Amino acid sequence: MNDKRQKLLMAILAQIPREGWTARALAQGAAQAGVMESAARRVFPRGIEDVVLAFADKIDADMRAAITADRKFAARRTRDKIAFAVWARLRAAEPHRDALRRLGIWAMMPRHMRAGGDMMWRAADAVWRAAGDASTDYNYYTKRLLLIAVMKSTLAFWFNDASPGYRDSYAFLERRIADVLAVGKGIAAVKAVGVEDVMSMARASLRARWKF
Repeated sequence: MNDKRQKLLMAILAQIPREGWTARALAQGAAQAGVMESAARRVFPRGIEDVVLAFADKIDADMRAAITADRKFAARRTRDKIAFAVWARLRAAEPHRDALRRLGIWAMMPRHMRAGGDMMWRAADAVWRAAGDASTDYNYYTKRLLLIAVMKSTLAFWFNDASPGYRDSYAFLERRIADVLAVGKGIAAVKAVGVEDVMSMARASLRARWKF
C-alpha cells in the first residue's frame, strides 16, 4: 500500500466510529487528509466497499509482518501458529476497534452480506496459508469454515473484554482452537452438515469475490 493510499485510509478510519462505514466517512476522511473527494474516489473507485477491503488488506499485511518478525513461528505447532496469526490480526485491528465493531454491523446489512462473507473467508484463508496449510481437498473448505467460526466468536468476546492486554480474549481463543481445530470435533461437525452444503458456502464466497 503506497503512502498516499495509507494516509487516506487512516484518515477515513478515524471517521468510522462516528459516521459508520458510509460515503460521508470517506468524504470527511478525504478532507482530513487534504485530498479532494474526487481524488479519493479514484483511489477507492467503489467507495466505502474498497475502503473496507483496504482495511482488511492492511490487517493481513500487519499479520504477515508480525509472523515474519517472530523467529520461533516456523517451529510452532500448527494450532499455535493459528493462534499467533489470529491474535496478530486482532492486535493490528486494536487501534481501530470501534471501526471494526461498526464493520460487523455493515457486513450484516443484506446488500453487504456477500462482501462481508468474502472478507471473513479471505481472512481465514490468509491465516491458514500463513500456518503452512497447502490442502486442496475437502479439508481446505472445512478448515476455513471452522476457523471463521473461531474468529467470529473470539472477535465477539474481544469486543467486550476489559482484561489487561485482553488476556482473557487470548485464553478464549486458545480454548476455541483446542476445541474446534486440534481435537477434530469441529471437522466432524462440519462434515455432518454435508459435502454439498460446505461446497455451496465456498462457491458463494468465490462468487462474491469474483462477481460471477
